[in-house]
Amino acid sequence: MRGKIFAMPMDGTLVLKLPRYRVEALITSGEGAPFASGQGRPMKEWVTIAGAREAWMDLAREAREFVAGAAGGRS
Repeated sequence: MRGKIFAMPMDGTLVLKLPRYRVEALITSGEGAPFASGQGRPMKEWVTIAGAREAWMDLAREAREFVAGAAGGRS
């Protein structure tokens, strides 16, 4: 999305960029896990989703909308 990553597959999971409150909700519900970059520190607006691939598309759309808003528009 305008040069910004909003979702990426990684080791059989889906990693998404979402608002901090949404990341926290997904982690609290057990649907997601914190995503840590190579530095080992969890990133506040990134979450890892495993299993339930049926939900991945909806979550990826949600991440795309979030990043589109942050990028100043939609494409």
